[in-house]
Amino acid sequence: LTVESKFVNPPKSAQKRIESEKKKLATIYALRTPLPPPSSPFVAPVPGEPTSEFGTHRYFNGEPRAPHPGIDLHAAAGTPVVVAGPGRVALASDLYYSGGTVIVDHGGGLFTVYAHLSKIGTKEGAMVGPGDPVGLSGATGRVTGPHLHWGARVGEAIFDPRALLDPRLFGEA
Repeated sequence: LTVESKFVNPPKSAQKRIESEKKKLATIYALRTPLPPPSSPFVAPVPGEPTSEFGTHRYFNGEPRAPHPGIDLHAAAGTPVVVAGPGRVALASDLYYSGGTVIVDHGGGLFTVYAHLSKIGTKEGAMVGPGDPVGLSGATGRVTGPHLHWGARVGEAIFDPRALLDPRLFGEA
């Protein structure tokens, strides 16, 4: 992609914030909450189709970036975003890179991420279930247009969140 330089390298003035947020996220992802494991397939957080695939290597103005740690789903600004599976809201905050962000802890180190929200509609610590609202899609953080970034991970290991939609993962045919 060729984008404005402000989307490639953050200004020095943002470095302290970025480092603080990295530490906060590392603390969250290190949690192993003893919540009951999800027993049924997750639901899609928005009805939109993917506009960016998991793991794709990206280049901004010719500079390589880390592989994409989730998928981007088409969602016009203001589209309701829902929780994909049961859990507890571990983070509901504005972050430098991902803008309005909600992270849900599903227990045992499993987390889902909902990013670039124009409005956060939940609170940290709230217990949520599939289909509960977490906010509205938008274009916050370091993005060039509205969409929903949906991610999933177990601790530090990221994976395509669409795997959570597969009934076979939950012992269903």
